[in-house]
Formats: sequence, C-alpha cells, structure tokens
Amino acid sequence: IANGQGGGGVYVLDGTFKLKDGVIQETMARVGGGVFVGENAEFLMEGGSIKNTVGEYQAGGVAVYHGKFHMTGGVISGTRQTYSGSNGVCGGVYLYGKDGKLPRAQFIMENGSIKECTSAASGGGVYVGTFSDFYMSGGSIENNTATKAGGVSVANYTYSAAGCGTFNMSGGLIRGNKAVNNYGVKEAGGVDVWGTFNMSGGVISDNTGIGGVYVSQSNKAKVNITGGAIYNNTNNSTNKNNPVNQICDIYLYYSKGMTFHVVPAQDMEDNLSGYQFSSWLRYDLPKNVTNPVEMSGSLELDEIL
Repeated sequence: IANGQGGGGVYVLDGTFKLKDGVIQETMARVGGGVFVGENAEFLMEGGSIKNTVGEYQAGGVAVYHGKFHMTGGVISGTRQTYSGSNGVCGGVYLYGKDGKLPRAQFIMENGSIKECTSAASGGGVYVGTFSDFYMSGGSIENNTATKAGGVSVANYTYSAAGCGTFNMSGGLIRGNKAVNNYGVKEAGGVDVWGTFNMSGGVISDNTGIGGVYVSQSNKAKVNITGGAIYNNTNNSTNKNNPVNQICDIYLYYSKGMTFHVVPAQDMEDNLSGYQFSSWLRYDLPKNVTNPVEMSGSLELDEIL
C-alpha cells in the first residue's frame, strides 16, 4: 500500500508475516513508512532489511498498533519521520495501544539492529507508546537521532500507571544515539523515561544528550536498574539556566510519586567485562540539591529526600 495512510510497504491486518530475506525500502505512509502491524497480526523478522522508508507523522520504519513484532535478525535502518509538530513521533519503531481493552502492543528484540533512523520530533530509534511493551535481550539500537530522545522514548499515560509504556532491557546495546537540539531538559541521548524502564543487563553507552538515561519529571515514571552497564554518555545542553555535568549517565528530574531504584551492575560477560555502574546524577529536588553527585552501589530515592 505504497504512499498510503498506514504501512507504506507492508500492512499486516491479520495473521502472520515472516521476513527471512529481502528488502522493504523507499516506501512512504503517514504512519509506518515501511510496515504497519495491526491488533490481530504478528510480524516475524528473521533477516532482511527495512530501510530508507518515510513515515510523515508516526514511525518512519515500523508501526505496531496492539499487534506484535518479533525480531531475531535483520536490520531496520535509515528510516525517517518528518513532521515536527505535536503529532509527530518516532523515526524507527513505534508501539502504540489506545486503551487496555485490546492486547498491548509488543516488540521482542533478540537480535538484529535498529540504526541510523531519524525523527523530527521524539524517539529516533524506538518510541514505546501507551499500553505497549518492548523487550530487548540482544541486538542493538544505535546511531539514531531525534530532537528529543535520540535512542528510545518510553511514554507515560496521564490517567494510570498501568497504561504507561514499558521498556525491559536484559541484554543488547543502546549506543551512539543523539538528541540534536538539546536546549532544554526533556531530551535524552539514550533512553527517555516517562513510563517504566527495567534494566537487568546490556549496555547503554556513548549517547549524547541530557543523560544516557533521562528520568523525566513524571509521577508515573518507574526505573529499576539491577544490572548492565551505563557509561560514557555526555551532555550537550546549551541551556545556561539548566547546567548539568558534562558526564551525564543518568539524569533524574524528580517528581513526587516517582519510583527510582538502582543497585550495582554486574560484570559483563563479553569484551566489555569489568565495567561497573558509576554515574553522575543531577537531582532537581525541593531541597535544591542541584550539584551533580557521583553514585556507585545502591541508592534509594528516599535517602536523599
């Protein structure tokens, strides 16, 4: 359905579509420039590529609306989202659920790569919208760019925590992503958390923006980091009224009701073995604790209130 409303290359309304080889490329749609997966559908990506597709409003590459996308190989690359207004979001993979009456949108990433995707708005690589879950155990999300949240954005839901997006990371790599217009406090280089972020493994490194992991001022935000490594992320903010340390692995913009828990990371089992969790954090708290604080080991948010 080239240049259509949804799914410029492939629109999966029902059943299962499997991509083992071949290319979906240079297609365009308002939503899901390459692929659109509906509520009763599943897309299995074992190989091949989705590249250089354009989504005007949402999802330059792949849009999953209450459906399921399972990626065990292949590459999603060079996809673009072009509209910079309030309805614009996500250069690469966009997950969305309207409400809790239908199954949550789901993306399972075991291998493969989402790379070099761009958004004129938020979520260069991945945007996990409301009533949606992203599971990352392998593969990479790297070298993506956006005005806000270069790598991954995880959305909140105004009415309940249950409707927030969830990103679960047990392995894989989020690296080299960049927020390209970093003048405020809502633009993460790696992962922008408004909903729920669980990290038990993997690596978040070498991202540029306010925080490798940015935890927003949202009372729905929940962060639980029990393993993995977060390091070498840098801040590129030019906002003189909001200075942060150049080393900025985690940025916590506190709001009452937020849940935040970090324990020491485990040693990695690959060539990154030996990296431990040690980060600079900035706290925006009622006590005006604004100087960066180096943290290692375990920290509960209540300890600094």
